[in-house]
Amino acid sequence: MPKPNITTISEVKDSDGKLLHYKTNIGDFVNGKNFITDHIRKLLDNGLVEITEHAHTPNISSIEANIFLPRSYAILDHGMTHVPYFDFHSSDLGLPFSAQGRLLRSIENDRIEEAGYFAKFLKYTGGNVIRINFTGREMRSIFKWSRKILNKEEEKFIASSLEENIALYDRGSRGPTTNWYFDWRVLHHYIWAPILEISNHLIDLINRQAHRKTIGLLSRDDLGDTTILRVMRSDGSTTMWPLSSLRDEQISIFPFQLNWNYHPLEKSFQRVRFLLDRALYFEAILVAQSALEGIVNLMFTDDIKNEFFSGKEPKWETKYSQLRIFIENSGHKQYLLDSALGMYLSGGLREIYELRNHYAHDALEKRPEYAYNSQVMHKTRELLNPLTDTFENSLFMGQVNALHSDLPAFRVYLAHNKGTTDSQALKT
Repeated sequence: MPKPNITTISEVKDSDGKLLHYKTNIGDFVNGKNFITDHIRKLLDNGLVEITEHAHTPNISSIEANIFLPRSYAILDHGMTHVPYFDFHSSDLGLPFSAQGRLLRSIENDRIEEAGYFAKFLKYTGGNVIRINFTGREMRSIFKWSRKILNKEEEKFIASSLEENIALYDRGSRGPTTNWYFDWRVLHHYIWAPILEISNHLIDLINRQAHRKTIGLLSRDDLGDTTILRVMRSDGSTTMWPLSSLRDEQISIFPFQLNWNYHPLEKSFQRVRFLLDRALYFEAILVAQSALEGIVNLMFTDDIKNEFFSGKEPKWETKYSQLRIFIENSGHKQYLLDSALGMYLSGGLREIYELRNHYAHDALEKRPEYAYNSQVMHKTRELLNPLTDTFENSLFMGQVNALHSDLPAFRVYLAHNKGTTDSQALKT
């Protein structure tokens, strides 16, 4: 095995002087029994490489998120007196993690000056500001809460980074170091979740008092245009960080194509994307359910209902099960069972229906509860991903076309099973 070209080595030790790992020009390596570490020790023992002093960067003690809003409301206290800010805590919003917040009339001038280059990426700087402080002692619980709503790619990276940190610092069952939670490579994968949760809860409360001049809820992509992080270190120094975002200039539009005759389904799915981007997941579910039911209904034409279902409208579960069984028994279309369309027919449509009922029935039978909820938003996004992701949606449209092209074969299937379709329609 070729030996790596290591030219610089420094040692990272704990407070008791115990060697934890080596930092080198090609990466960090645990102080254990492995090929790389053995090679490092030989280099040091033979004097081929000298230990260099590890440059210590002051630890991050807290992070301040500043979210700039497009409105500039006056803030009044209990005595109806104008005040520059109002303090609140995440627990005031009924949230399960701890973070101190402040709603400001406007940002301080020194904050904008400190932001410098990053300030030019903000859409608004003259309105109200939501400020959220994340401190070291609270980051573990915030991370654990946020981890539940990360996508698969983020979770995979987080798990790998977490395992690496525990190994490098010999943490065992104690979990990662506090600095790991503040490592930018890790932080930007999860800090957006509590920022959105707090901001959208507060915006929702503000909108109840703002009458016609309300503020739209924030999506994850909005944070890059509205948020700056101020990092405070143990030595008193500060640094400004932006939040990752897809910049406007990275998106191209083609006005000459605006008059295309888009497929009705594409228009429905675009509406779903639009609503999710505005954090309106309840409304997105309603549109998605309507579009998906339309896909199913095209397989149950009037003549099919008259011939095989006694002229009655089959129950939704009957429609789903008949289509699912039809696909299972049509050899050349069995691949659809493992597709997004198969997922919807095998339970996804039922999940959408139950999710819709959860909102609607809670609103009708109990108190209306439409407050933003990141976990429900995450579940909704995952469930509707075949409709909203560009690549997945192209596959889904192909699956829908494949199903609809088999309408004659579906009629043959129903004719062969006519004795069961009528009874199933009545039972379901």
